[in-house]
Amino acid sequence: MNSQQLLKATSRAFYLSLRVLPPGARQTMSLAYLLARCADSISDGQWLDAGEREATLRIFLECLNGASPDPWRARVAAVDPSQGGEAALLHHLPVALEELNVLPAADQRLIRDIVTTLSQGMLVDLERFPGAVLDAQELRRHLWAAAGCVGAFWTAVMRLHEPRLAQASPQLEELGTRLGNALQLTNVLRDISGDLREGRCYLPAQELQELGLNPEQLHDRAQEQRLQPLIRRWLAHGYEDFQASRDYMLLIPWNCWRLRLAALWPWCMGVATLIKISPGGWLSGSKIKVTRPWVYRMLLTTALLAPFTPLLRLYLNRQLSRLRKVL
Repeated sequence: MNSQQLLKATSRAFYLSLRVLPPGARQTMSLAYLLARCADSISDGQWLDAGEREATLRIFLECLNGASPDPWRARVAAVDPSQGGEAALLHHLPVALEELNVLPAADQRLIRDIVTTLSQGMLVDLERFPGAVLDAQELRRHLWAAAGCVGAFWTAVMRLHEPRLAQASPQLEELGTRLGNALQLTNVLRDISGDLREGRCYLPAQELQELGLNPEQLHDRAQEQRLQPLIRRWLAHGYEDFQASRDYMLLIPWNCWRLRLAALWPWCMGVATLIKISPGGWLSGSKIKVTRPWVYRMLLTTALLAPFTPLLRLYLNRQLSRLRKVL
């Protein structure tokens, strides 16, 4: 597979946002995504024993910062690249690093900084789990390290490649971070059961203890009623971050409609997913996601509205209203 094929195979919904970006920004964002996805495949993949993940992630970081890729090639030699996008991506890393080295210096710096930050967050997770995050502050640090920092990175790349954003509001970086935090919190609430099966509990242990619960008890779906106050509290936090980050799209100039869409689509899917999460079933183990017909309708509607700021604001407010009603 080449880089574009790998993007489609590994990025799922995010591929839509990458495709709509202008060419210069698309190249930088796409390469950053592939490198971050490779790091995630190390920290969370089944191709490595748990005890080897930290050392392998450190090899990855050394390669990212200029070391020879030979130790990496030796580490992935036993992985069959025909076994799907993740396996192919592991073997593709030396090629991706060559692509990184020919980018302009400013793009290289942004990519190395964000992939290093994300990888360091993964190292923290490897040390923390099996187990649970301790409190709300630690969960918020996870949200930032896993996705909030990506919002600020995204904004920096957009400013670098789109002159019309040079004078855009300085709030964009902060709002981009709020959007990243909201999307990661949505992932946390959607994937509670799956994370528990992997020995990870992102629901704060302190808040569970206040309800007389511990992570082990969350394997029992009968505990869902007792868990409800905690979930409702974090659903409300998610609403607050989505509400704040609504203005991220609106502050992007109307004639940069491609950039609006690239941020708008994850926002819309995140809000819709949070709506689907809110009724319950948090411990059921079932996969919660928006339907394909819904995605197609959303893509069409937002593509029509993106250049028209007042109409887009009305649309975003309507989505937030739907979310607020179910909290």
